[in-house]
Amino acid sequence: MKTLQSIVVFVVGFLVAAILVAAQNADSDTAGIVVQPEEGEVLDLCRTPELSVNIKVSPGSNGPPYAMGTAELAAQSENFGTHEAFDEVIFIHHGKGSVTVGEEVYPASSGTTLYIPRGVYHGFVNTGESPWVFVWISSPPGFEESLRQWDVESARECGPSSKE
Repeated sequence: MKTLQSIVVFVVGFLVAAILVAAQNADSDTAGIVVQPEEGEVLDLCRTPELSVNIKVSPGSNGPPYAMGTAELAAQSENFGTHEAFDEVIFIHHGKGSVTVGEEVYPASSGTTLYIPRGVYHGFVNTGESPWVFVWISSPPGFEESLRQWDVESARECGPSSKE
């Protein structure tokens, strides 16, 4: 329980720090943005068809000094990886299954929050019958560029994306 409390305190601190940095770096002409559910930059990652990603905010598209988006992991599927240069906070909006952070495996469901430091192996196993929907925030910015590059490489390997 103490570990969970420490993680929650760290995640809240991380989010507050990101907001403060964003406020310090914000252009005085920027009043903020609102991104509707159907908006964002949807990526066609055919190499991982079980995972869909939508970049909602990023320095390159609308200004903040971090990246944030949504993703869906298909029912009865899994996805694992490591991000060497980015910390990530993930909030599971809908779904059930398990998450791996480092060498530990934890049960996860709607409302679970994860903090994943850069370089730490992590992943998700969706054991449910519906998509696992989550929100991700990465800092420093750049993770979204990795996703965009992955989108381009997928198009080369798999043919034109569904967006064209």
